[in-house]
Amino acid sequence: MNNGDIMQKAIIAALWLAAAAHAAAAQDSIKIGVLTAIDSAVGPLSSSVLDGTVDYVTLVNLRDGGVDGRPVEVLTCETRYTLDGHVDCYRELAAQGALVASPSSTEGAYALNRMAFEMKVPVLNNGLGQTAVADGAVFPYSFGFPGHYLHAASATIRYLLDENGNDLSGRKIGFVYHDSPFGTEPIALLERLSAKHGFELLLYPVTPPGEDQGEIFGRVAVDQPDNLILWTVGRMTAVSVGTAAAVDYPRENMIGVWWTTYEPLMRALGPAADGFKAVNYHSVGYDAAVYNELNERVYFAEKAHGEMNNIGLIDYNRGLISGAYLVEILKEAARGGDLSPEGVRTAMERLSITTERLAEIGIDDLAPPLSMNCADHTGEGMMRIIVWRADQRVWRHETDFISPDAEEIDGLIRAQADAFAEAAGVQRRTCAPAGGG
Repeated sequence: MNNGDIMQKAIIAALWLAAAAHAAAAQDSIKIGVLTAIDSAVGPLSSSVLDGTVDYVTLVNLRDGGVDGRPVEVLTCETRYTLDGHVDCYRELAAQGALVASPSSTEGAYALNRMAFEMKVPVLNNGLGQTAVADGAVFPYSFGFPGHYLHAASATIRYLLDENGNDLSGRKIGFVYHDSPFGTEPIALLERLSAKHGFELLLYPVTPPGEDQGEIFGRVAVDQPDNLILWTVGRMTAVSVGTAAAVDYPRENMIGVWWTTYEPLMRALGPAADGFKAVNYHSVGYDAAVYNELNERVYFAEKAHGEMNNIGLIDYNRGLISGAYLVEILKEAARGGDLSPEGVRTAMERLSITTERLAEIGIDDLAPPLSMNCADHTGEGMMRIIVWRADQRVWRHETDFISPDAEEIDGLIRAQADAFAEAAGVQRRTCAPAGGG
């Protein structure tokens, strides 16, 4: 055998070993599943959320070596914002070994929450989805933290109470909403709060895609509600705010859910969006310490997932926080010695992220503290009101975190969960008191 043959065999062996090592590393990764809607009308939001999630996971892999000595891998599957896409993607991600899955639409989340009883891969309804999953005794495999739509609606009404001397009697509050499960989710609670606080609730459904809302805002101009709550997403939001400006409805009297906050849309509206407010389950900006580490280890190293044109934007932060939650869940599962879907589900019920822990991981006050248990799969659902400053082209904080009306919310969620359990033939679990598992 000549030297050339020896060299050739050595190269082949080295390549084989490298390929084997790569395959082993991929097999040994801890997988989390993210269902995207990038190829849809809400694509820019979905893309920005994904960038934030992947960048945080990349930071953890580079800085900490992943979780439990293993790299964390974000598996994605494109749903096109459809129900069938969610169903297919959930099955695909589960088959690929994802330990948890996060949907990208409320309709899709409803389907995944039902499928989870059979698939047994936990579903994180992260800022969207079916609010009834907060009742962990009925939905053992579904979670709704850090907040859901009932928290958002309740915090909005609490803010309006604070702004009006704790008295909304005789006032008119309009609800302009995407006519879908996403938009209708908070109506039952708003009706309860209307009866409780004495305001008149006016409903304005908008049929998707909502490109022409002249008729809706013509009614708004006639009814003259004191405030408008806006429950839209994507392009529909821009049309709503722009049409409100066209009929001279004050944008400072409008409060949207967090999916109305996409900065490029707000900036395109110019002065017409000034003063528009939104309810949000996290803070805004990029002052958190985690951004220093992202700069050093991810952005400057050219390892960012996207094009770095959305860093610090509100949907990017949403993804960043989601990534932090998912990593903390995996760490809790690793401490329990069970990095399986069931071990992750158990870890999600044990999850406790204190103010001190948020500071340790650099999230700081981007998100409020969080605590789960068997019965409560969402937590307190703290919310902030933010306001758009058109001259600065940014969101600013209008309030600190607001506590929703737990009494009204818990009763409604219990009723919804019981109705689901009866219809689906699901047996309610017996959960120990909070703090007892």
